Amino acid sequence: MADASATNMADLALLASTNRYEIPSRVNCAIALRLGASNIPGAGRGLFVLQNVKQGALVFEIPNALYSVIAKDCVKTTCDNCFAHKSSQGRTDPRPDLTFTACEACNVAYYCNDGCKRAAWDAYHQFECPNMAAIIAMDPEGVGKANPRSEDIRTIIRILSLKNAEKIPNKDWDELMGLLPKPLKPDGLPSSVEYIGEIMELLSKHNITQLSRDVVEKIIRAYFNNRCFIQLWTPCDLPITGDNRFRTVDVPVGECLEPFYSMINHSCDPNSVWVSKGRTLQIRAEKDIATGEELTVCYIWTEPYQERQMQLESWIGKCSCPLCLNPPREPMGQLRNRVRDLISAKDSTATPTEAWSVSLRAGIRQMQRAGFGNEAWPMKSLHSQLFRCRCGQYDAPNMLKTWLKQYYFVEASMRPQECLANRIRSLTVLAYLLDPNDPTYPNLKPYPEQVLKLAPFLHYQLRARLLHDIRQCHSGDSYCVTHEEEAYEKDFGQLERDAEAKAVKNERDYVPYWASEESKRAFVVDMNELLAWARLPARSESQLLTMHST
Repeated sequence: MADASATNMADLALLASTNRYEIPSRVNCAIALRLGASNIPGAGRGLFVLQNVKQGALVFEIPNALYSVIAKDCVKTTCDNCFAHKSSQGRTDPRPDLTFTACEACNVAYYCNDGCKRAAWDAYHQFECPNMAAIIAMDPEGVGKANPRSEDIRTIIRILSLKNAEKIPNKDWDELMGLLPKPLKPDGLPSSVEYIGEIMELLSKHNITQLSRDVVEKIIRAYFNNRCFIQLWTPCDLPITGDNRFRTVDVPVGECLEPFYSMINHSCDPNSVWVSKGRTLQIRAEKDIATGEELTVCYIWTEPYQERQMQLESWIGKCSCPLCLNPPREPMGQLRNRVRDLISAKDSTATPTEAWSVSLRAGIRQMQRAGFGNEAWPMKSLHSQLFRCRCGQYDAPNMLKTWLKQYYFVEASMRPQECLANRIRSLTVLAYLLDPNDPTYPNLKPYPEQVLKLAPFLHYQLRARLLHDIRQCHSGDSYCVTHEEEAYEKDFGQLERDAEAKAVKNERDYVPYWASEESKRAFVVDMNELLAWARLPARSESQLLTMHST
């Protein structure tokens, strides 16, 4: 979060006009940026782009973000240096023999090989390791909720240990101290006054730093106010059953404090998003951004609107972004309670039976009768629950019908628009639903002949779009791109080469729809035929070919 108290508006105007502000050398900018007075009331500084940015494009990145710490539940499955990850939820590294070995001294950090272990030791671990080892040896349970193995405590220990060793340059330290601290409130949340007091007691007890109590408290509160969460995109390695075959996941593996990233202010309808590429923190465009626009990210993705407003107000004050000035209409009273119960149900309550699917469909109809459209909260969650129910019933036709509506009608009309990462995940689901060659398809209730006739061409076109979108939204050398490229080449590479070599072309040859007008027309015709089978309205060409539509 930008700090309104550290620099007054006149100073900001001067910085903007003279461009005297230097972007830290650790930041790699893909486009030109400037720091200036934010357009958001009360926000202080903001980051602005100085050229047009296309949706999905990289804005800037920070390699090897120093204050990135693996969550305590993920330390044994994630390399502390390169963030290579392998667990039941997926992997981010193709090495078949990927294993992790603990640091012998502290037994907290794990590494995928000796090279990563040495690199981490040289950069930061030699300074934090003795402190972590001493605390865990004497206080394995910590103080109150202040667990010494938690990412909160370890991030603070890393900062203080590096400061003690004089490994933080003065400019970088000034950036840290300029971060806006979290307001102290006795609210029982992880950043509450009680929890911060327990952290300080633990640090003081073990003489971690000679800095004053006020400075340490400011660092802790700044951490809680400015951290972002590290999520790694992983192809799913779970058993191919139920709905697992249809998803990739973002595995939450830790937290990061990065002062330069924290200059980006909040909007509930942001134009950029942070992406974790291993230890590299990237900022990418969520939508097209015009020259001169201020970068924004969403601090809290919580739905519905009222709950998000409450969380934001305790953090940054009342949100005045365009979405909050014209908030969406939401169900209230008994209907709100009813649909909330439906979307939060799990385990025995959400057993995949026909009775449960009837209840979910009734909830959707209640929303519609009350005048709510597909864009309203919680239509997406209701349809997701219905899809999971259909998966549990092994009902392929109704799985497909539900997801066609979710992708082309619900998510496409949401405001704020659904984030690119979720749209890519939903496209993954739709593409693989249309693959009758999937090894689990024989276990499902089969599609009718009409769908089986349409499926091969549509599956190919959606897979081509999926690869295109993943390339657009991730670095070319990231595992998510190389994984999808390898899968695509295996399934369609030779078919595309054969189609290219044909003397006489066919409109349903293996040619992506954006590379051929004939393929585009065929895709629109076939997809609308599939929508008609699902008893859904036809979509225009632009509605079928863009990530977000109305």
